[in-house]
Amino acid sequence: MRILVYDQSQKVREGFIISLIPRGFEVVTIKDKKEIMGMFFRRPFDVAVLEVSIDDEEMLSLIETLHTEKRYSNTKIIVHTIDTAKNFIVELIKFNVSGYLLKPFNEKDLFNRLTNLLEKANCDMSKNTVCTVTPSPDEGISVKFRSTETHKVLTSNVLEISAVGVKFSISDDFKDEINVKQFINNFQIQIGSSRIVTPALVTLKKDDICQVVYYNMPAFDLNTVCKYVYEQNLKKLLS
Repeated sequence: MRILVYDQSQKVREGFIISLIPRGFEVVTIKDKKEIMGMFFRRPFDVAVLEVSIDDEEMLSLIETLHTEKRYSNTKIIVHTIDTAKNFIVELIKFNVSGYLLKPFNEKDLFNRLTNLLEKANCDMSKNTVCTVTPSPDEGISVKFRSTETHKVLTSNVLEISAVGVKFSISDDFKDEINVKQFINNFQIQIGSSRIVTPALVTLKKDDICQVVYYNMPAFDLNTVCKYVYEQNLKKLLS
């Protein structure tokens, strides 16, 4: 499910990225309302979460456009607002908005609030898949860990990475050092200047490919991974 988020607050935009990407949503955030329609021309969106205030005629006009033009008929509109005045809500009801996320923004319960609205709007989230990106070799995104048996150290470039796990290649001399369901306590991921250390569980080993899922990754490190996945996926969507 692809979600467009327009909000002027960087904290809000990052909150959506961190909350939704690990749950299989593709997220695109925008800080300038003038970019919204251009993004719709580039890609279809299942959901648009739009910051709207009671006196923002430009946004009300944009929501009306999304409501009336057939090409956007499958997009569910959710309004993110601080305004609860009756006349404002009545105005938005005419445009068949699917729900309201009331401010102030609360990252802790964002996912539950949003999914409740999507379920009421009959959105099918059962087909959500993990958003995975493929780093280019020159980025140097790599993993490193030590064998619990022989203490050999494996370093390998990442083939795929998501907010829940990472896939990488293993050399011949390391194939016997790792097995499915093996728990790795200090699994390291290097993303730019950031070194992430997390417990991980091996879920796949096939030929020279290995995959692990993170196990209780620290929140700060998960945020780093989510932002990387977001940025790389956005490049792909806009290409």
